Amino acid sequence: MREFIAHEFRFLLWCLCGGGMLGAVYRVLTVFRKLVRHNGFFVAVEDVFYWFMSAFLMFAGILVAKDGAARWFSISGIVAGVGIGSCIFK
Repeated sequence: MREFIAHEFRFLLWCLCGGGMLGAVYRVLTVFRKLVRHNGFFVAVEDVFYWFMSAFLMFAGILVAKDGAARWFSISGIVAGVGIGSCIFK
């Protein structure tokens, strides 16, 4: 039982770190947008690319770690990590 809980806790930490990296990457993307001005079409293309890549990476991580079973704490860990990463790199 302890081993199972330790594995779940490590998975939660992985979700927090992954979400933090997603938040940091998006913050870098917004800084890039301020430095290099471009029109709405390219902003939309960047956003679509970012969201597809982040969804793919998070799904791949969940697939490898938990055989694709997205638990409530994994989703909330990713969301919390994005919030923390965005706040740190503000």
